[in-house]
Amino acid sequence: MSDAELVEAIVRRVSEQPLGAIGPESRISDLGLDSVDYAEVAAQIEETLDLDIPFTRWLEARTVRDVLELIDRERR
Repeated sequence: MSDAELVEAIVRRVSEQPLGAIGPESRISDLGLDSVDYAEVAAQIEETLDLDIPFTRWLEARTVRDVLELIDRERR
């Protein structure tokens, strides 16, 4: 599973959005996620990918693509 597929699956599961409703340009704020939900998304991504990203960086992400770029930066 690619990072994009993983992130979209986690966001979809937590936000309860239907399949196909989430893509790279989807804005986090438009997906019905509150701060607790978003923290859950971040925790699941970090656990699955074995990353430790400061939450302040997560707050900078506005779209699913931003989350993918954040993951990519943290891996370098």
